[in-house]
Amino acid sequence: MVARYTVLDEDAKKLILLRPYQIHAIEAIREASKTGRSGYVWHTTGSGKTLTSYKATRNLLMDIPAIDKAVFLIDRKDLDAQTTMAFQAYANNDLVDVDETDNVNDLKKKLKSGDRQVIVTTIQKLQRLITKRLQEDAPEYQKIRNLKIAFVVDECHRAVTPGMKRELERFFGNSLWFGFSRSFFADSSIHACLLRSLLLRFVSVP
Repeated sequence: MVARYTVLDEDAKKLILLRPYQIHAIEAIREASKTGRSGYVWHTTGSGKTLTSYKATRNLLMDIPAIDKAVFLIDRKDLDAQTTMAFQAYANNDLVDVDETDNVNDLKKKLKSGDRQVIVTTIQKLQRLITKRLQEDAPEYQKIRNLKIAFVVDECHRAVTPGMKRELERFFGNSLWFGFSRSFFADSSIHACLLRSLLLRFVSVP
């Protein structure tokens, strides 16, 4: 229980306990995953979104034995290394491995691997992999396609278009999708197209 909602900060020599709203977000994702539901979390700027998304991604992999990989998707290359470094720092004293992807071939290699791991990559690499780099008659095609993957999407309101998500869902038929967004739309039709339901709506708490 303690490991689920804490992070050991080696530099500061302290244990960070997640705030109640972060725990609520992680629990909402866990409960949705039990019934195969996807959804998104409204997480405002400055409220610890990176830490929450790490713990949510980590717990999906640790709590659900059927999940082969947990993939954290971002939409900007400049955030790839930055996010990976943050995730790896959080995972330094954890039970889960966090791997970055240098290129599309590296992403393919990590997806083919039998290791259960958290992978941080860009949406562009993932889309290029399934549209350009995988041939249907290749040995790895069905192996990757049949993976049970939990996708956690950063800035989901802009990172994945409805068309792109449909394309990825057609390929990864056994996937779960969870998004984090700093933006909330009262209409929420955009989010509904992407991730179907709002799992938790909250604002930063001092």
